[in-house]
Order: sequence, then structure tokens, then C-alpha cells
Amino acid sequence: MVNNPMPARTATWLLAILLQFACTGVHAQEPFRCAIGAWVDLAKRCDNFAYFRSPDDDETDPRILKAAGGTDAVRTIGILVGISDYPNFARGALPAAHSDVGRLKNFLIDHQHFDEVVILENADATAEAIRYFLTQYVPLQGQAYNKRLRVLFAFSGHGIADDMTPSLVLSSAASATDISGLYPLHDLQSNLQGIAAQSWQVLGLVDACYGGGIFGIGWAGGNPDAYWKEGAYVVTAGSKGSLTWAMADGGSMFFNAFVDGMVENRANAYPVFDRDPKDPTKRIDRGHVITQGQAVAEATRAIHDMQTGVVDVADIDKDLISEPWVGSIEPTHPSAGAFFFLADKPLQVVTSVVVVSSSGPTVSKTISLLPIGEVVMVTSTVRGGAMAASGPARHHEPPARKSAKPKPQTEPAIRGVDVSHHSGKIEWPKVKASGISFAYVKAVQGASYVDPELSANLNALHAAGIPYGVYASYDFCADPEEQFDNLSRAVPSGDDVLPLALDAEFLGAKSNEQKLCATKNVGATRAKMRRFLELVSELYKKPPIIYSNKEMSPILDKGFEAYPVWVADYNKRAAPAAKRWTIWQYAGTGAVDGIKGQVDMNLFAGSPAEFEAFKAGSLR
Repeated sequence: MVNNPMPARTATWLLAILLQFACTGVHAQEPFRCAIGAWVDLAKRCDNFAYFRSPDDDETDPRILKAAGGTDAVRTIGILVGISDYPNFARGALPAAHSDVGRLKNFLIDHQHFDEVVILENADATAEAIRYFLTQYVPLQGQAYNKRLRVLFAFSGHGIADDMTPSLVLSSAASATDISGLYPLHDLQSNLQGIAAQSWQVLGLVDACYGGGIFGIGWAGGNPDAYWKEGAYVVTAGSKGSLTWAMADGGSMFFNAFVDGMVENRANAYPVFDRDPKDPTKRIDRGHVITQGQAVAEATRAIHDMQTGVVDVADIDKDLISEPWVGSIEPTHPSAGAFFFLADKPLQVVTSVVVVSSSGPTVSKTISLLPIGEVVMVTSTVRGGAMAASGPARHHEPPARKSAKPKPQTEPAIRGVDVSHHSGKIEWPKVKASGISFAYVKAVQGASYVDPELSANLNALHAAGIPYGVYASYDFCADPEEQFDNLSRAVPSGDDVLPLALDAEFLGAKSNEQKLCATKNVGATRAKMRRFLELVSELYKKPPIIYSNKEMSPILDKGFEAYPVWVADYNKRAAPAAKRWTIWQYAGTGAVDGIKGQVDMNLFAGSPAEFEAFKAGSLR
């Protein structure tokens, strides 16, 4: 007798995968099932999954189903490759590539709700690993889902120009001629064409110098705004002969412009609707989508501001800044349509309307752009205190946002930031002057780690007069009492500070290990977390607040409802999807004067009087 029969959808999907392994002869060994549920050829591949949704949990967004037609699930997969470490090249390090991968990961999981996200970075991004996922793993998924598959591939790293074989440069490359450390662009084109033959929609995004070398002779025609039709395209940061640029304060110009246009609601969105079956004269709104064409158009507009001097570029020829290139890679026919992204109709969450006065002092702000081997400065001009330029300069002036609960004009939104040592040295007086009302700083992680900037941040926050609290990143594989001991040594007093925050998420390179520890016995995990929370409440005399995202939903049951909630939700609505929340982390790419690079932005759900009650430990 079978006590736990395999769900029908998993059985169908698994049978398709196993048959394909058997028929195609993929490796000699048996396929390996990862703890998260993915089937791969080797156990080591499991660590490459940043996110994996079981086929039994497939709940295809109605906008995707409407576009694809039919009722069968459509699976969406992201493959992210980033090379930030080039140990064999002088001045070859490219931190922006790591930032790109992190931001794309959050964008695809939290904002786009991808079903799978695979990350290959540095030493993990070997030619063999890239080739496996592009030529074996993804095509098998396409066959298992009867071509109802959407695939996004992204690369951020260095590229080389060679008239014969322009290539992407991998971390292992000993030199620009080391074939074993290069991934030829014609190979990548062929890989993506193979995926297109087994998929509904494919989009490749390449940010590498000379990345336009991927384009060859292709099929003309098609429409990159026809989101309801099949298609396969590549978008590169520049032409075959152009350099691409990295922002010194995080990420590349191309990926920042591409993602910003969507998450900040600047790209045009198309409404999606059905006809009411009972009354065809009425329509049922399903939401909005941003087509590939509109996403590229908005990224191009932002970069165009720099090319044309709307954002003043100093010390370099503006012609060196290339606009994105776009081309179809369908192997046998035109791309009738193209990939698209999910969007939220911009209602209350809006971007600022900037009015530039001709009077007032002129202030210069700079953005550093880093090509291979050199540094240039891009200067944007601000008059009368308002940003005169749009595009990438907006990283310095985050859009104004309305609060989740509309307030009278006498009660402004209570915004905050959360930081760690990754934010570097912070000038907290400038942060306060920018309108930030509170801050959370990282204290500890697990049973032994203490953030090296903890003491400096706490002392500076106290001196600046900014209400502050600390957060502890929870380790699901460690003993809760040992973690509490580490916290109590680092932060012995809770007087006059905000309630401590428990950061409950699957973090970093060991996210799969953390997820396994958390889910192998959910009951025990809940008990350990409750024990940690009880110890914190006893020591600091305030109930802690729990920070989490949607991945934690199966663990945080009703037993945790006694605690306030800090929810991470980057879908730009007027409020997060969660029914109950005290703090909303609405963005991970904010810009605040006094903090270098991007920073997490948060909103408190209440009035100043309610914030004081929260600070004092009153439950909400």
C-alpha cells in the first residue's frame, strides 16, 4: 500500500524527464533528484538553484495563461551567469556583475514569480556547466511541458572582440586567447536557438563588451510587442564593436536601466483582460504586462539621456556609450512575438514629477562608469535642489512613494532603511537630512558571526538622533540558543531602540542548505524559531518583529501571528500583498544621500504616534 502517492502533475513531469534521459542518453548515471525537487544529471548541480517551485505548485499567472492560450501550466525559467572574479587578469575584477546577478535574482523571484532560477557565478560558471543547463536541462523541461516554457538567460561579465570568435570571458580564463576559459558567442547563439525549438518564448540578455557579436544572419519580421505570440530574441548592451559600462556604485548601466524601467513603472504596460462569459460586453481585468519591446525602449531612453547629454558625460566620447541591440534568434522562422514581463498597474505608487527651477544653486552629482581597465566620471546637474536629468541619475533620487495607508499631509510617510557592512561607511546625518525616519542595521548571523560595522553604525545612529534597531539573520541549521547567545553578546541592551528584527530567509550561497534544514522537519523548525523569539522577548522586553518573504509562508504558520511582520514585497502596488504587516520593504535598489550604492527601502504602516508605540514594544 502506498501511503503518500505521487501527485499526478509530478508523476507526468517526472515521467517525461526520465524518458528524455533514457532516450537522449544524457550521461551514463541515473538522474539525481535534488532536495528542492529538481532532477539533474549530477548532485553538484543542486547548489546552482537559487529557487525552484515544485511542478505540483504550478499556479501560472493568469496573464501568462491568457497569452499562451489553453489551461495547462506554463513554466518560466531563468538562467543567470555572472563573472565578477577574474584572478588571472590585472584590474579584471568586475563587482558590477555580482550586483547584476543579485538584483536579477530578486527581480525574477520576487517581482516576476519565476518557477526556477539557476545561478552560475565565477568558478561555478564553467563552460561545461553553462552548456549543460542550456543544451540539456532547459530543453528537457521544454519537452516535459510540451513547449509551454518561457526562458530568460542573462550574462554579465567581460567579453573579447575577435573577428573570428567573439566570446564571453569566464573566470577560469588564463588569457584572452585561452579557449578553455572562453564561451564563444556563436555557441551561445546556437544554445539559445536549441532552447527556442523547445520553448514558447526565449529572451537572452548579454552585458559584455562586444556582445553584439552574437548576432548573425537571422529571420526578419515579427513584433517584439506581441506578447501573446511565440518568439526568441537576444538583447545586448551594445554592438559587436562597442564597450559596455558598469556603475561604480553597483550594477551595470545596461541591467540597471533595463530593470529600473520596469520596477519603477516607467516602461509602458499593456492591459490584459478576458471577456465575461456571462456577459461578453463586459471584461475581466487580469492585470498588466510589459512587453520586451517596451522594456528595451525604456532602457534605451535612459541610456539615450547619457548619449545626448541630458545627463552630462565628462571626459569620454559620448559615442562610446552604446544603445542596446536587439535581434531575433529563431532558427527556422520569424519571431512573431516576444518575451514579456509581469507588471502592476501604477496606481498610488508613482514616480516623482520633477520640476526644475532656473533659480537656485547648481549642485553636481557624479556617477562612475567603469569599462574594462579604465574609470570615467559621468556628471549629472541638479538645479535648485531637484534632479534635472532622468535615466541612470535616478539612482541618486529615489521616486517619491505614497504610504500603504493614506495619511493627511501633516503626517508624512515614515520611511526607513536597513543596512549591513555591505553598505560601507554611512554618513548618518546626511541620511537623516534626506528624510529617513528609522534604520535597522545587521547585528549577527547565526551562532558566531557579528557584522563588523555594527558598533560604528549604532554609535553613529545614536549621535544622529535616528530611531534604530538591529536585525539578526537566522541560521536554520544552527541551534537557536547558541544564536541567541551570539546576539546577546553583540547587543546586550534593548532600551530606547526599535524591536529586534528576526531576519527569516534563505540567504546567500548556502540558501539550498538553509532551505533543506528548514523544511526537512517543519515542526521542529517552528519550535526552534519560537524558542529564539521567546528568548529575545525576555531579554529586550519587547516582542521582536519577523522579516520574511514569500518563501517562508509554509513555515510561518498561525503560531507566529503574535509577532509584528516586516514583509519584503517589491511588486510596486499601493501596499504589499500580505494581509497583515507593520513594515514593508518595498524596494531593494533605493538611493539615499549618505549611503553609497543601492539600499533597501522600507515603509512603516502607521502614523508617527503609532510608530512611537511600535518603538515602545506595543504589538500591532
